[in-house]
Amino acid sequence: MTGVKDEEVIDEGLELTDKEGKRVLVEADTIVVAVGAKPGKSSYEALKDSFARIYSVGDCVQPGKIWDAIHSGAAIGRRI
Repeated sequence: MTGVKDEEVIDEGLELTDKEGKRVLVEADTIVVAVGAKPGKSSYEALKDSFARIYSVGDCVQPGKIWDAIHSGAAIGRRI
């Protein structure tokens, strides 16, 4: 379900607010949450004007797995 806001997990399931603003109960005994992720660029933005060179790696570029963050950090390290 997209475009909804989760409100409360209760014994019967999940109460949420739908796109129209109506509170709805989704009956369930198990709830799995899958949400989108966005790059965390706030640290980069705060520091970019303070240094001659600054590099973005890992989740600052694109959310991923730990391997992706290590690999991108190592690649930048080799370049500089």
